[in-house]
Amino acid sequence: MGRRFKDMQTPEQQYAAQQAARRADTPAPSRPVAAATHREWVAMSAHQQAAHLARLDGREDEARRWEQQEAQATAPAPRKRGWFR
Repeated sequence: MGRRFKDMQTPEQQYAAQQAARRADTPAPSRPVAAATHREWVAMSAHQQAAHLARLDGREDEARRWEQQEAQATAPAPRKRGWFR
């Protein structure tokens, strides 16, 4: 049977419940977390180093944000089309 109207949650309550579930369920690291060797560290870009340190601290969301910023920074710039083309 369906849920009754009085048993339903408001959108704010649903959002709060989803946020609480997200906070409780810490995402698993997308990559294995181990200290980088000196050679690996030197080969990393600054964004990769920041992501690695965040991942070592257990902050997976911040690590993903650093990786996303690196992807945006290294993406080729869109070409401008001339008005005559």
